[in-house]
Amino acid sequence: MRRRSRRSDAGQLTLTHAEAQMISAYLMSAFSRHGKQRASVTQTLAELRANRILRAERVIPATGEVVTLSDAAVTRALRHYGLHPEQLNRQTPYVHLTSPHANWCWQMDASVCVIYYLPREGAMIREMTEAEFYAGKPQNWNRIAGQMVIRYLMTEHRWGMMRLGYVQGAESGEHACDHLIRSMLRPDDARGMLWGTPNHLMVDPGSAQTGSQFRRLCRRMGINLIINKPGNPRAKGQVEVGHNIVERNFEHGLKLLGREIRGLDDLNRLGGVWQRWFNTTAIHSRHGRTRFAGWAQEVAEYLIAPPSEAAMRDLAIRDPKTPTVAGDLSVAYEGGRYYVGHVPDIRVGETVQVCLNPWRDGEVVLIRDDDRGRELQFPLPEMVRDEAGQYPTHGATIGVDYSAPPDTAIDANRKAVTKLIAGEAALKAAEKKLRRKDTVPLEAFGIDPLKRAREADLPAEVPEAAATRALETAPAMVISLVRAARLIRDGLARELTDAEFEWISRRWTKGVPEQQIGALITQFGSTADASVAPPPPAAERIERVA
Repeated sequence: MRRRSRRSDAGQLTLTHAEAQMISAYLMSAFSRHGKQRASVTQTLAELRANRILRAERVIPATGEVVTLSDAAVTRALRHYGLHPEQLNRQTPYVHLTSPHANWCWQMDASVCVIYYLPREGAMIREMTEAEFYAGKPQNWNRIAGQMVIRYLMTEHRWGMMRLGYVQGAESGEHACDHLIRSMLRPDDARGMLWGTPNHLMVDPGSAQTGSQFRRLCRRMGINLIINKPGNPRAKGQVEVGHNIVERNFEHGLKLLGREIRGLDDLNRLGGVWQRWFNTTAIHSRHGRTRFAGWAQEVAEYLIAPPSEAAMRDLAIRDPKTPTVAGDLSVAYEGGRYYVGHVPDIRVGETVQVCLNPWRDGEVVLIRDDDRGRELQFPLPEMVRDEAGQYPTHGATIGVDYSAPPDTAIDANRKAVTKLIAGEAALKAAEKKLRRKDTVPLEAFGIDPLKRAREADLPAEVPEAAATRALETAPAMVISLVRAARLIRDGLARELTDAEFEWISRRWTKGVPEQQIGALITQFGSTADASVAPPPPAAERIERVA
């Protein structure tokens, strides 16, 4: 059989990159939320050509004929440019996340337990059957809205240790804080249990984990809160896998233990039994050891015991106080005074943030963010009075101590500005010079405050004729017909006739200009009947006002 010869233009692309981008954009926009492609290449080309957005054509060299590209040619071009939907829908490259030691990073997530719910009044745990709970019966979901079980899971990133807890209701900042606090506290039976204080905590961008209460707790505890970007499940994939493990290895058998579960306490008690067993016996596929064995071998060096539960709950709900720095470099807090002179860049008269140190009972700290947004804490010593009510530790003894407090940043700036005003290099010379009455501030710089006014290019003077014209064309004052008639009557020394009043009212229906009163007196005084007599020359100057 004879083999077909290869076309001379094989492998050549006639579809431009811009046209390929437009075709790809149309195809990608046609995908449904579930990933179903709802537009074909044939349909896309037809619609874009009909709208004259692209041509997608080629020229036959032998005849010069212009023909449209086939669907296959367009598909090959899309793959060549890397714009085919199958290529664009592939996952993007990723980088493996690592933790240098145990408790370096934890991951926390909450999930609605769609298998069971806990009825009120101590009834047994109930299973959510598909026949009763589905989209067609929203009233059933509303009926158990407050009885839903929320699973909170904490995982340790390096070794995979898990800490499980259940709450009832819905996700909230209070529930998120509760689970973080419980996970950090050392349990009564610590065998196989995760605890301590992590350096970093990764969470989803949900309102419960990004609210002020949860953020405040993490900041006060020195935990770097990492909020993942939406649509990036890989960043927190470990805890997502953990949810699947809990569902398949623990929750699947809860209906067999229904008589033991009458509330959250029972459910959390059984969860503790299971997670101790799982952490100490299940082999992790990544490191080939049990989670607890790997975590326990190195955590002792990095284990940070948290403060008491009451102290942590107080941190979550209480904002730091904001006292003002007094002149003796102290602040008032909870009835005492604390020295802040050792804190860098402290300024008299400005407010600072002060709170209790959760790690040391009774210690007060000043908190401040560094350039990278991390919280710094400065312990503040208390200024204690002696029996005479004085401050012996933070005071200067008369005749013995002559040293002044160290300069703050404001003090240094004040001295520099003083020397600049006086034009002196030494502070004492500058202060002495400024005390003299004949001292001119900043004299060395020769500053003229009126320099702009002296050198300003002022506009030309308004011509006199223009000023006169402006006065002549000033808007006239209009008076009522009745008042105008009285003024004309007084000028004529007689009453106006009906014809005269009618003549005025016909010409000025909305009032008579005041400057026309004199002309009207002259006009009506020269004739007995203004309706038939020709108007005098002065009447030509009478202006009618609309």
